[in-house]
Amino acid sequence: MNEVSSRTDTSTTTQTVETDDGEGNTVEFKYLTIYSKITSFA
Repeated sequence: MNEVSSRTDTSTTTQTVETDDGEGNTVEFKYLTIYSKITSFA
């Protein structure tokens, strides 16, 4: 009987961008990127 195993690689990146809305207010945007890779092998 073969044993099947797997590996999961996950990385998370958060990027914050601040900008001006034209009226003197600071607007903050947050970008969240999640990357997941699952590798199975016998």
